[in-house]
Amino acid sequence: MIPLLYGKNGELVEVVKLVGGKSFIDKLASMGIYSGTRLKIIRDGDYGAMILGVGNTRIGIGRGMAQKILVRPV
Repeated sequence: MIPLLYGKNGELVEVVKLVGGKSFIDKLASMGIYSGTRLKIIRDGDYGAMILGVGNTRIGIGRGMAQKILVRPV
């Protein structure tokens, strides 16, 4: 498991664990991110926000949030 923040462009990953409080987990769930979700990294977080593909939707999250999402490569 690695934090999502360290994923690279084009990589497909699966969420293993969310590290945070209830409001953090609820916020991610409202965006469609929870354990077992597959994400495609559209743009990595080297220079700011990460852009992720979640199903047919693209979302942006900050580096702090990405640090708290633990993933594994698919």
